Amino acid sequence: MYLSDMTFSKWLFVYFSLLSGLSQFVHGADTKVQSIQKEKIYIIPIREDIMPPLTYLVRRGVKEAIASKADCLILDMDTNGGRVDVTQEIIQIIAKFKGRKVT
Repeated sequence: MYLSDMTFSKWLFVYFSLLSGLSQFVHGADTKVQSIQKEKIYIIPIREDIMPPLTYLVRRGVKEAIASKADCLILDMDTNGGRVDVTQEIIQIIAKFKGRKVT
């Protein structure tokens, strides 16, 4: 096949293939590949107003996350708010979890 017979899409393919090969050559093909570490994640859904019964749900979720040695605790919140005293109690419960916490 002659160069003049190549379509534009073939030219692009060849061009990006060459760039890819050159980048591996410049950066070294022996670069280390990072291993993907699996993490244990616990999700606690919070869908109601912040009221006293919610503390039981959060306490149970945090205990389960601690017992299973979870790396991350996610609080999936969709709430209109609620009582401040209950919120402070929930914050103290969540603080017992030593891993990463995400809301």
